[in-house]
Amino acid sequence: MVYRFREDMATADVAVEVQAKTLNQLFTDAGMAVAEQSANPKTVKPKIKKEIKLKETNLEKLLFNFIEELIFIKDSECRVFNKFKVVVKQGKKECALSAVVYGDTINQKTQELHTDVKAITLHLFEIKKMKKPQQGWKAFFVLDI
Repeated sequence: MVYRFREDMATADVAVEVQAKTLNQLFTDAGMAVAEQSANPKTVKPKIKKEIKLKETNLEKLLFNFIEELIFIKDSECRVFNKFKVVVKQGKKECALSAVVYGDTINQKTQELHTDVKAITLHLFEIKKMKKPQQGWKAFFVLDI
């Protein structure tokens, strides 16, 4: 798992940089970064399983909408997450995501809760394939908290 919070990039928000060898891992790590902003994943039990399926015209929209969907589920179903299984397929005309996310209902007594992520922003948002020698993928996004 390779992601870090960039406190030097956004003061009222949380800037997140994710690097991974594959798209599947990039999306998985991005999901974990969002989840960790809401709660300590070690204190969340994987009691509830939720499937997410998305299609978009490009990877940028797919990642943005995936994170947006995680925030929506957190808000509408009072969920926090601690485990992700993500498969991303990149075609010529569209990209698709199939994910299974695990977590539990928010519980202040049993979980170490952090900040409330309100939204993902387009500010500084990017996803790109890295060139040699650092092959793989990199994403950068800012969360409104």
